[in-house]
Amino acid sequence: MGYGNIMVVFYPEEFNSFRRLVNDLHRQQPPEERRHLKHIVIPTPADSVRLLLSRNDLAALHEMLEEADTEIKACQLMELFAVK
Repeated sequence: MGYGNIMVVFYPEEFNSFRRLVNDLHRQQPPEERRHLKHIVIPTPADSVRLLLSRNDLAALHEMLEEADTEIKACQLMELFAVK
């Protein structure tokens, strides 16, 4: 996953856990509260790396992760029909 000038590489199970965490945080945030203030801290698989995001950043990250998840699922589905 690339976000801003940061790239985080996930194993599949890490991606799913991270996506769920971002989804939960996205749903918990009040829609208009401090949209531009960076106050949301999200852990990554690397022990010493955290993402510091604003509400707007979180919404963009959430959308990107949901699109990536859809693409991953589509690729997995296409693999089922691939001729080997």
